[in-house]
Amino acid sequence: MRNIWTDAPIEPFVIDCDSATPKGTIQDVAKYLGCDRLWDMGVKGQRIVIGICDSGVDKSKIPAVIGGWSSMSSSPPGTATIEHGMMCATDALGMCPEAKIYDLGITKKPTAFGKISDAIAAYEWAIEQHRRDGTPHILSNSWGIYQKSWAPGYATNPEHPFTRKAVEAIDTGIIVVFSAGNCGIKCPYDKCGSDTGPGKSIWGANGHPRVITAGAANILEEWIGCTSQGPAALDPRKPDFCAPSHFKGYFNVDDGTSAATPVCAGVIGLLKSFDLTLTHDEIKGILQKTAKDFCGNGWNANSGHGMIQAELPSIR
Repeated sequence: MRNIWTDAPIEPFVIDCDSATPKGTIQDVAKYLGCDRLWDMGVKGQRIVIGICDSGVDKSKIPAVIGGWSSMSSSPPGTATIEHGMMCATDALGMCPEAKIYDLGITKKPTAFGKISDAIAAYEWAIEQHRRDGTPHILSNSWGIYQKSWAPGYATNPEHPFTRKAVEAIDTGIIVVFSAGNCGIKCPYDKCGSDTGPGKSIWGANGHPRVITAGAANILEEWIGCTSQGPAALDPRKPDFCAPSHFKGYFNVDDGTSAATPVCAGVIGLLKSFDLTLTHDEIKGILQKTAKDFCGNGWNANSGHGMIQAELPSIR
């Protein structure tokens, strides 16, 4: 006899493709991740500024906005007509309630489309601002390209000007978080076309080895099937981990990796508030180490290292 093996029970992983039904509320998400435990310690995001790189954040509804940059002179920072950015800011503050917000309106145009040149300009503003006073601490990016053909020179080239600008932001001291994208094989968004599934859904800076790349799952620990899957064009080990989505937040359902990314940014804000000296790479390592397996043991191309947790090794 060569060996004895355990005849372990197996079952299929449940996949969430229902973006119309919330799986809990934003408060449930914060409790599930352990944010409330840090709040009880007095860690609520004090001193932290999160840059929301999106369609704009209306200061009259979210007074945490303290400045920013806009791609439209007619819509300065702190104004918004498209609500996607409002969702992102709400989700970040739901985890990190005392943080402040920079509104970096890169997709403010009425079509909700921006240009990569807008993103470069916003990042240049953020980098110069950080050099002046150390803020923003975090940039949350719930945007990207759905298809390689939209920008082939950006999709697969790590030397693209914006991708280099994202790395420059990290090297300057900013923590950069990107959504994996919404072109997962099980229930991709229509805009993805044929660019879906493993190796065909995480393009450009969203999958750069240095950035933090967030996939999506719900608090029932079901992987959300629209989550873009690794390998990314620029790194075979993407996404890094998942954060919650498909919950009632700004909308009845805040969905996709667009919601997961600011949730991740909010958790990072708590960790950074706990220890301002933590760097991008250190926080990325902490989140990888403390992530909860829910889609197989160890890293995988669907969920990365698992579900993020709002905890530090020293307080585990």
